[in-house]
Amino acid sequence: GSTKNLTIDGASVVGKSLVYNEGTFVTNSNVIIQNANAGSTNGGVVYNKGEIATTTLNGSTMTGNKAAKGAVVFCYSGTVTINGGIYSGNIATSNGGVIFIDNGTNNKSETRIVNINGGRFESNEAGATGGILAGNAKKVDIIGGTFYKNKAVGGGAVINVAGTCVAQISNVTMTENEVINSGTYNGTIFISNGGSLTLENCTIVNNIGYAASTANPSCDIRVGGTADLYLKNNVNLGVVSRTSANSTIN
Repeated sequence: GSTKNLTIDGASVVGKSLVYNEGTFVTNSNVIIQNANAGSTNGGVVYNKGEIATTTLNGSTMTGNKAAKGAVVFCYSGTVTINGGIYSGNIATSNGGVIFIDNGTNNKSETRIVNINGGRFESNEAGATGGILAGNAKKVDIIGGTFYKNKAVGGGAVINVAGTCVAQISNVTMTENEVINSGTYNGTIFISNGGSLTLENCTIVNNIGYAASTANPSCDIRVGGTADLYLKNNVNLGVVSRTSANSTIN
C-alpha cells in the first residue's frame, strides 16, 4: 500500500534543535518537517556533531524552519547528505538558510562534508551569507538541483564557502537568487580564502546581485582571496568576478 506522510511540526519547540545527532539520523521521502525554531541558537532541525556523525535527508520536505545558523542543519562536524526533496521558506538570521558548516577557531574536525544530490531549493534566506549553504566545509559535492529565488544579505545568495574547501558543483540550475546588500561579498556563489570550486554543466543566470562598486560588481560567481575557479562545459553562465589578483579563473 501507499506510505502516508509523516508531518513533524516543531512550532512548540523553541530555542533548540529538534534533533541533536552524534550518530546517524535519516529521514525518508514521506517526512515533512516544518516550523522548527532554534531561536538564537544553531540548527533548526538538526545539530550534527561528531567525526562519524551523519545526517541523511532522503527526498524529505523541510519548510519554514528557523535558526541563527543552519535553519535546517548545523554541521559542527561529520557529514550531511541531501538526496532530493523540497527545501523552502527556511530562514537563518545569520548564515546558511538551509545548511551551515561550522568554522569556529576551536573546531579541529576533519570531516565537515556536504553532499547534495538533487532537490528543489526555493525562497530560503540568510540574514548574512549563504541563502542555502555557508561556512567552512572540507568538501562540498552538489550534483543536480534547482536553486530558485533564494536570498542572502551578504555574499553567496545560494552558496558561500570559505577556508580550504574543495567544492564541485555539476548539473544545477540557479536563477533569480538575490544578494540584497553587500559591501565586499557578492555573487550567487562566493568562494574565498584558498578554496577551489569546479563548475560543470551548470546554468547560473538571471540572478540579482548588489553592485556595491566597480570593484565589487553584481555577478553570478565571485572568487576571492587565493581561491581557484575551474569552469567545465557550463551551458549558461553569467558574470564571473574576482576580488584579488591572487585568485584564479581557469
